[in-house]
Amino acid sequence: MNFLNIGVPEILLLLVLALLVLGPEKLKQTLTELARKLNRLVRSDQWRTVSGVYRDIRQYPAKILKETQLEEVQKQLDELNRKTEQELRKIQSDISYVTDPAEQPSEPDRKHTDDCGSIPHE
Repeated sequence: MNFLNIGVPEILLLLVLALLVLGPEKLKQTLTELARKLNRLVRSDQWRTVSGVYRDIRQYPAKILKETQLEEVQKQLDELNRKTEQELRKIQSDISYVTDPAEQPSEPDRKHTDDCGSIPHE
């Protein structure tokens, strides 16, 4: 139980102190009055507004973190997409080079490559 950021041990301490200061009869009357006022406060529109704002403020760090991570993921996806498009254009270029003999250079102009595709040193 945690009401107004006061836990059970704090409530018990307050009750014991109130019993010592007010006495049993006055304590009962005071607690009844306090309970009625707290009940009205919690049911009021102002309390709901304050409670909603408090909840929103507590959720902002998680919301910001979530948005930040999504932004980072979006950047990573954009970079991956850019690299994939570059590779795709390169592959399409290589395929058109191999399949279209009109685009191939004549024999004396073309350099021979080894099996790995690199030009051997002479």
